Amino acid sequence: MCKYYYGYLHGFASGPNSFKGVHLKKFLKERMDIPLYLFNLNVSEDDPYFLVSDAVSTLLRKDLEMREATNDANFMWRCIGSSLGAYTAARFAHLFPSRVDKLVLLSPAFNLVETWTNDSDDSVLRSWKETGYRQFVGPKSEPFSVPFEFVEDLQQHPPFFPVSCEGTIIHGLEDRVIPPSNAQVFVERYAPHWKLRFVEDDHALTKQQTLRIIEEEVVACFGGMEGSNKL
Repeated sequence: MCKYYYGYLHGFASGPNSFKGVHLKKFLKERMDIPLYLFNLNVSEDDPYFLVSDAVSTLLRKDLEMREATNDANFMWRCIGSSLGAYTAARFAHLFPSRVDKLVLLSPAFNLVETWTNDSDDSVLRSWKETGYRQFVGPKSEPFSVPFEFVEDLQQHPPFFPVSCEGTIIHGLEDRVIPPSNAQVFVERYAPHWKLRFVEDDHALTKQQTLRIIEEEVVACFGGMEGSNKL
């Protein structure tokens, strides 16, 4: 019988103690007695951003660590990801399909570079490249700088790609950060076997009704929790 480990991947300008991650960790523990590992993907505590390539490597290292610690390779990951963390989870599943069983993606940041600009205006990326950095606001409402290396790394990864495992996407219809249409393109063209559910919420997906829907879809997607293991 295959065993499963559960992980949560936070988004850009967030961290392992993000609201949704902590909420879902508590929910899965109380509801199913399942531990949810909160990945820390950030460059540092003061720099709440990460490179997708490095984040994928972090997941791979954790996977290898668990195999060595348990002396058992007969397990797979079931992950929840938010925004860029959701994109990263999907990218990991695309690159290492034998390691991932199921995914729940919240406002996944597919097609992010193209979303930040458009066909007639590349001023955002051009200015970012010229100055070398771009300012963002972190989870504590404090500004932090992100080097253009972030964009260069992201451009090494395709905006969309096929994912063979099962999965569910929850995306807010009021999302002004990542258009809901990006999720629709992914499901229609690259993962037609996935479930896509739109909700009346923004990119954060933190309304109480939305949180109940996320809980519902997590249980529905992951199904039986038998074979689950503690990290």
